[in-house]
Amino acid sequence: MKIVSLEALIIRIPRNCGGADRLDTLLARVTTDSGLTGWGESQALAAPEVAGAIIHSILKPALKGKEFGGTGLEIETLWDAMYNQMRVSGQTGGFMLDAIAAVDIALWDLAGKIHRAPIAALISGRAAKPRLACYVNYLAGDTLAERLEHAQTCWEAGCRRFKIFHNASERELFECYDALAAICGAENIAVDAQWRLDPKTAAAFGAELDRRGALWLECPFPPQDLAPHAALAARIRTPLAIGESYRTHFEMAPFFRAGAMRIVQPDLGRCGITEALRIARAAERAGMEVVPHLAPALGPLLFATLQFAAATPNCGMMPHRPGLVETAGEYSTSPIAFRNGHYTVPTAPGLGIDVAEPEVRLVEVA
Repeated sequence: MKIVSLEALIIRIPRNCGGADRLDTLLARVTTDSGLTGWGESQALAAPEVAGAIIHSILKPALKGKEFGGTGLEIETLWDAMYNQMRVSGQTGGFMLDAIAAVDIALWDLAGKIHRAPIAALISGRAAKPRLACYVNYLAGDTLAERLEHAQTCWEAGCRRFKIFHNASERELFECYDALAAICGAENIAVDAQWRLDPKTAAAFGAELDRRGALWLECPFPPQDLAPHAALAARIRTPLAIGESYRTHFEMAPFFRAGAMRIVQPDLGRCGITEALRIARAAERAGMEVVPHLAPALGPLLFATLQFAAATPNCGMMPHRPGLVETAGEYSTSPIAFRNGHYTVPTAPGLGIDVAEPEVRLVEVA
């Protein structure tokens, strides 16, 4: 069969969706001459119109008319072809890769529908995991008391691991950490530093996490700074976790070589399934764990992350953003099964989700 159409839909939902005041996202839809369609989504929180324009102007001409039988090798070849479109112009990251990610996920969804199998089974067969434990990626509330109340609700719903953000003072962070530890245990808390640590004092900060047995320290320094990541990773016991800022295995290769992390966090809305698998394979060779990153999104990106996590042998945990499941469910035709702190991996073909197009069209802005 042939690819006959590639569309980009800019979606804007004016409500709180897993911590964001408004959900802006980009959906991609690939259609074949047989009528089969595949859906994808980009983590396009800023200016999704830009990634949408790239799909229409650059990626659509590169894919339209291509024969497609739904194999992993074909998708890798198409990923390389899309990437090479603007490589000579220096477009090897940013919006270009955001656009490729959405199309890549749509191609994998289409492949699953062609072969009548979920993506995880296409990738890893019977080794695919049927369910995944989660960590809570966001605690709602303007005050510590409100966030702890939310954590208690999540704990009672079966969630056992949590992540908190270093977005104020160190005193406030550790006050939150220790209060949350009374609910879930200190060893079940990860800290996202949001790229704000000072290399001069980071080891002392890490020592506090070591003392508490933290799950990991995420994004300690700006993503382009390799040396401080490697130095800190060698000085503290708490695993460093990075990956959400990088869109290709090319970008991450120096960090692998330097042993600058122990947990790798690809965001499929930025790298797609194909590059996420390449990154995960590099992590496996290096003896590192994979824990995917997930920002506010609709169903295709959430389900793509689930399928990737289920297919990746060195991945045992899935992020969970309360509120996101409910929002994604409103715009899909398939229920999202989340119970007792675990996601059930969908077994329907492809992503395991179909976008509810009438509802999506109501919030499409371009």
